[in-house]
Amino acid sequence: MKHIKLLGILTILIIITEFVLSIPSGMESFQEGMEAGMQEATACKNNAQTPLPHPIKVTVQVSPVNAPLQTVTLNCGQNRTTQAVYATDSITCNISEPASHAILTIISIITLFPVLYGVYSLIRLLICVSRKEVFSRRNCWWLRWFTYSTALFSLLITLSEWVLERAALQQIQLPGYEITGIDKTYVEWSSLFVMMLLTEIFAAGVKLQEEQDLTI
Repeated sequence: MKHIKLLGILTILIIITEFVLSIPSGMESFQEGMEAGMQEATACKNNAQTPLPHPIKVTVQVSPVNAPLQTVTLNCGQNRTTQAVYATDSITCNISEPASHAILTIISIITLFPVLYGVYSLIRLLICVSRKEVFSRRNCWWLRWFTYSTALFSLLITLSEWVLERAALQQIQLPGYEITGIDKTYVEWSSLFVMMLLTEIFAAGVKLQEEQDLTI
C-alpha cells in the first residue's frame, strides 16, 4: 500500500505542476488574440479597408507546390558566407472566427469548472486509497467524474480546432503553397479510452465487492 500512496502523491504533484505551467500559455494565447484584433482594426483603418470580423490568430501548416525557391545567407566564419535554400512550412495570420468556434470556445471555458472538480475528485480518491478505503461508490463517483470530464473537455477542444481548421482552409489563399492544416492540441485518445475502460472495470469491481458483502 506504500507504493500506491507514493504514486498518488506523485500524481497530485504532476497534475498541479502541469496546471500551473499551463497558465502562462493560456494567458499568452488570450493576449495574442486581443493583439490580433487590435492590429487588424488598426491596419484596416490605415488602409481604408473593411475590418475583418472577429479576427483570430491561427498558425497553418503549408507545403510548397509551385513556390519559387528562396535562399538565405549563412555566415560560415572567417568572413565566408554561403547561400542555402529554405522553404516555409508554417505561417501565422488572422482569419475571421466562425460563430461555431466561438460557441465551442465558450462551452469549453464553462467545462473547465467540471474539469477542476474532476481534479479535486481525483485528489480525494487518492487520499482515500492511501487510507486503505478503496472499493466504495464514492471513489467510483470521483473516478468517473475525473475521467469523463477530461474526455468531454478534450472532445470540445478537438471539435473547436476542427472548425477553425475548416475556416482557415476556406479563407487563406497563399500562392505557390498548399495549406494542409493548422497547429492542433495533441490529444491522446487511446489513453483517454483506456482510462474510461479502467474506470468502468473499477466500477464493476466495486459492484462485485458490494454483492459479496451482502452475500456474506
